[in-house]
Amino acid sequence: MRYSNGFITYTKNLSADKYKPLSIDDEQQLLKEVNEGSEEGSKEAFDKIVNAYLRFVLFILKEFKIPEDVDIMDIVQEGNMGLIHGLTKFDVSRYSCRVSTYCVYWIRFFITKSLGNYSTIRGIFFALPDEDYVDKQPRVESNIADDVAQDIVKHALNDLKDREKLVIIHFFGLKEPKIPKTLQEIASMLHIHIERVRQIRDTALDKLNVDLISQISHNQ
Repeated sequence: MRYSNGFITYTKNLSADKYKPLSIDDEQQLLKEVNEGSEEGSKEAFDKIVNAYLRFVLFILKEFKIPEDVDIMDIVQEGNMGLIHGLTKFDVSRYSCRVSTYCVYWIRFFITKSLGNYSTIRGIFFALPDEDYVDKQPRVESNIADDVAQDIVKHALNDLKDREKLVIIHFFGLKEPKIPKTLQEIASMLHIHIERVRQIRDTALDKLNVDLISQISHNQ
């Protein structure tokens, strides 16, 4: 990957106080302001949370191997977009976890989808000092990964053809009553062979550029 001057300047700027990680209490207060404050106050609180997690995006980036011809700053921006998107969908009334516990899946998805244009090889390419980004509280919801994974699938459905979209929706149970269907059930519904359904599903998952099967519990 290429380290542009923009990336070097960006990482130096992240040492400023406004980009330091938040304490649990400070984060909870800002989340409250995001949801209950005035429009201006909500935006200010939202921006503070985003700033506090920009270094977290770099922390997640070390999981990936960036191709040599790619400007790393482009991938950083994709991760930042994942952070912002995840934060807009973070439901404080449903989850009592840290923002990182929820948004990490969106950050990885946006990065993975971007790297799908170049390479999907995983690896560590630089190390950052460990920071308290991991939610160690026993209150973390056990179903967060499944919830986010389903949201990711819904977000990416626009990249699929109609039949691919239909198969994915029913396979993962993305619509009410949210009960996943087996390949055989989908085949019967569409009046096609089960192996054809499997091919459509696998093609659709390839287009999504993310291994969702490992994130969503399914008895296939």
